[in-house]
This record gives sequence, C-alpha cells and structure tokens, in this order.
Amino acid sequence: MALSNSRIRLLAAMALTLVVSTSAFAQAPFGVRAQFSPMDGAMVIAQVTPGSLAAKHGIRAGDYVVGGIDANGRRLDIGQGGERAFAALVRGATFTLFVYRPGRAPDPRMQIRVTRGASRAPSGDTPTGNAAEPGSLTILRDAAKHQSKKPVALRLRREQFKDKSFGDMVSHVMLVPSDWRVRGASVWTPTETITNHFIATIDGEDGRQIRFDRARNFTYSQDPMYLQVLRSQGQAAVANNIAPPQRLGEASVTVLMRVLRPRATDVRLEQAGRDEQSERMFEKLSPIPAGLNSRRTIEAALVSYTENGKRYEEFFWYIQNVTRLNDVMGQAPMFTWGLLAPRSYRAPAGELAACLATMFQVAGSLRETPRWSICRTKLLQQIARIRHRGAMERSRIMAESARQIAQTNSDISDSQMASWRRQQSMRDGGHKRTINGIAEVHDYRTRDGLTVPLDHGYDRVFEDRLGNIILTNDTNFDPSTDPSMRTNDWVQLRRER
Repeated sequence: MALSNSRIRLLAAMALTLVVSTSAFAQAPFGVRAQFSPMDGAMVIAQVTPGSLAAKHGIRAGDYVVGGIDANGRRLDIGQGGERAFAALVRGATFTLFVYRPGRAPDPRMQIRVTRGASRAPSGDTPTGNAAEPGSLTILRDAAKHQSKKPVALRLRREQFKDKSFGDMVSHVMLVPSDWRVRGASVWTPTETITNHFIATIDGEDGRQIRFDRARNFTYSQDPMYLQVLRSQGQAAVANNIAPPQRLGEASVTVLMRVLRPRATDVRLEQAGRDEQSERMFEKLSPIPAGLNSRRTIEAALVSYTENGKRYEEFFWYIQNVTRLNDVMGQAPMFTWGLLAPRSYRAPAGELAACLATMFQVAGSLRETPRWSICRTKLLQQIARIRHRGAMERSRIMAESARQIAQTNSDISDSQMASWRRQQSMRDGGHKRTINGIAEVHDYRTRDGLTVPLDHGYDRVFEDRLGNIILTNDTNFDPSTDPSMRTNDWVQLRRER
C-alpha cells in the first residue's frame, strides 16, 4: 500500500514508542488486524479490537508499526521481516513497538509503559532520553540566536570551478571567506546514465568545512535470483544492495557518513527533520508522474561524531527519492532509491550553531555560469538522442560533443540568457527561504547583473572587478584606498528593493 505525499508528511512528523510489559507469560491475542506495506516498511493497523491488549495500550487504526524490541531485547525491523517479524514481536511476554502515527505533532520519540490488565489507554508519555528518535531541528533555532554576534567585516572572494569535459570552462562560481581553502569541480560520470555532479570541499579553520557531494543511487531487493546475479558481479554490487531508509535522517548515517567520514567513530544522529518548503517547491517544478510508485522527501539531519580524536557536529541536507518497481509474480519487491544534491556543514562540537548561518550564505552563493549551463543542457539533449539510438560509444561522443559545444557557444543569445536567469531564479527560491528562516538577508545586484543574498547585518557592501565581496559596517572604510587589497577597482553595491 503506497502513501500519498501528504500522508507521508504527516507520518514522518511523529515517532511514538510503546513499551508493553506483562506480569505473566502472555499468549493472548494482541487484538489488531494489520497488513504489511513493503513500500513503507511497516505493518499498517487497519482495525483494533475493543478491550484488547492493543486497545488498552493505545494502539489505533491507522498506526504504522515499523519495528520494535522483542522479549529478549533484540531489535526487529518490520521492513526486513514483514508479518513474521510483527508476529514474533507481539507474542512475547514483554515487547516494544516503534509506531508512526499520522497527524501527531512533531515530538521526539516517546515511551509509554503499560501493564497487561490495564483498564484504560495510557494517559501520558515519558521521554526516552538518548534512546529517542531524532527530534526537531533545534540547531536552526540555536543558529538564529547567534546572528547578533558578527565580525566587524566579512571578506568573501569569488571562487571559480571548472569542467574539464568542456575544456576547463568555468562551470560554477561561489563567494567564500577569503581565508578558506577550496577544492572542487564539475564532474561527469560516463556510466549507463551519464550524469553531471558538482563536488566541492571548502575548508576553514579548526575543522570547519562545507561539502558538496555527488548524487548516490541504489537498488534493493531480497529476491534470491537477483541476489545471485549481484554475487556474480562482485562484492561492490552486493554492497550497493541497500534497503531504503525508514527513518528521517537515517541516510545521513548509513550512507553519507560512511563515504564522507570513513574514519568517524561514535556516530550519533542527534536531530532530524524535513524541509517541507523545499518539498513544495520541488513538487511544483518537478512533480512525480501519476502512477509512479514513488515518494520524495527533502531531509536535514544533525550528526555528531569523533574523528582523529576530536568531536564534531555536522548538518546534512539532501533530497531522497524512493521508487518501488512493478512487482513480478513470485518475486520479492524491488526498490530503486537515491540521494540527490547532498551537502553538509561541519564545525567542532558546540560551535556549529554559531557559524551555520554564514555557511548557509556561502553555499547559497553557488551559481552555474550561463555559458556552461546552456552547454550542459545541449550536451544532455545530445546524450538523450544518442541513448535513444542505442549508441555504444557514449563516453567518447560526450567528450567530443562537449569540446565542440564549448567552441561554438562562446557567445550567448539574449533569449538563452533570459532562460538561464529564469532557471536560476527558480533555484534560488527554495534556498532563499531556508536562509531567511535562520538569518535575515538582503539581495544585492552584482556588477555582472547577478543577484546574491548577503547578510543584512552589514550596511555597506563592495565588489571588485574579479567578483570578490567585502561586507562592513565601518563608514570610513574604502577598499579602493586599502593597500592590502589586490585591486583598487571597487564599487559599492546597492540593495535591491
């Protein structure tokens, strides 16, 4: 049974734990009629018998049981074991159920202790402490509190990133703090589905870091024939057979931390939530086709861990898509899922909130250049035509096409530039709402006509001919007369109304 997007939003807002304890060995029925939903990895409660053990402990029709802890203390995942795992859970003398209840306010996971023979449903919830599901993203509220503590001046330099496939054409630009180190590029993966990724690492002092990672895709099934094929392809193929996450923020630990922080230890998922504003924007720009058994969530998570003897906090943001493929009779279901546009922001433990807004501002200044964006679109169109014809030499043709397009598109027409600006405006919309939720910003028009959001806490903003930016509240400061500046061609930018 697939869930609609609106119902998933309700479902993901709450995680409730019920701890059921009995005074004697229990063989009595639990008192529910439930159906396993592979898409949700849960038992969906369709009906609760009045007066039953389930009813007395607050189970309701419409609940989603996603797992639990059995009488022996073992954790069971309903998504892996289905009806058998659920039956094994509820037959014990003591057991714990992990339940999602649509419509409940977004609280941390709660624990309700009840006893067999109770005459009424539980009357209150007790927090489970460190064992709780990740709560709301309080890190964002904490970040907003630090916005009154700003440096006297913030110097940003314009950093360029190149695409080797297009003859080292500049593909992206970004404003970064002048003393931070930058590594990155636009990269193409010449696989079955040729894809472009922006991959970058921006390093500050004391381990502070912003990372842009490539998209990551997986296929999952427990069908025996499919597993046999994977084993014949090698360990890498088997390792890529990863089940879709069932909890908010889970992918940040099970996927992103493993590939981005392989040396990390004592990894903890502290907070998790959904970026529902961006979800609504993406649904308008790229709605999921009708009839496709898919769900899309945009998730954010705060993770803490130890690396090289030092404790860090890292904030992850990514788009998660999960699709269940059409079932073949007699075979286990198959899923394809992936993480798109993952990015993260890291700082020493206890210091992330103080610098998160500035990091968001830096990441938000990332722009595709108009020329590269148009060339990229043309290349993807050519690749689509090549794939349609069934060509077998896509990688070679891609490289040749990229060089030709770069050479023949040195000039951009007015209509192409207008199209690029419209696309960039739509991309900026979602990120701008995220920024405004943490710190007020103002839009400034740069010398080359682009709009960039910059911290509202500074009254004066200057840009040089190289695209470097200085923000300051010093009314006497003039970068054109400062001998430490690389150029003296600075102009003061005006806020857009």
